[in-house]
Amino acid sequence: MIKNGVKGRTLYFYDKGVVKTEIQAYKCNKCNKKFNTDISEIVEENSNFTHDFKSKCLELVGLFFGSLRNVAYKVKKDTGVNISHQTIENWILEYENKKKEPKNRYSGYYIFDVEWVKIRGVWNYRFTLFDSKQDIVVADEIYFKENSKNIEEFLEQNTRNKNRIAITSDLDEKYKPIIEELGFKYQWCYFSHI
Repeated sequence: MIKNGVKGRTLYFYDKGVVKTEIQAYKCNKCNKKFNTDISEIVEENSNFTHDFKSKCLELVGLFFGSLRNVAYKVKKDTGVNISHQTIENWILEYENKKKEPKNRYSGYYIFDVEWVKIRGVWNYRFTLFDSKQDIVVADEIYFKENSKNIEEFLEQNTRNKNRIAITSDLDEKYKPIIEELGFKYQWCYFSHI
């Protein structure tokens, strides 16, 4: 994986107001697939309003006995951000439907790769796991050695309590038995061998 520029994004926090951010993008040298840094713990993919902002607005709905126009006025006064009462209503409906969402936010289809990285003049191994359907980095860690124990530890820890369907990687002989032992189907990356 290599860095592939940044994407500008404006986020709305309740306490901080409007924050202009840059999201790091990555690209796989083998298959040219592009990924963005996962910030789903802060904000949903197609929204600029953070989870914190939404939850504060939903708290205000209770305080103002459901008057969405009063909530919108209070939000404008507190944050300087104009928000429509319809948007707040949509968040209420979205919140009510959360119970129907799947427990795992990752698809279960992953790409695993290990690459060399030089840190302070010493070569190390960078283990990276991507969700191939959602185009996000699941985990990224540096190890001093690449061995079966480290690989199994990395994959087990970072897929614990998540869907485990398939992992795609290159044809390194160490990967297949580890991946299958963890309950995944093993797939090899065709594009890396052309």
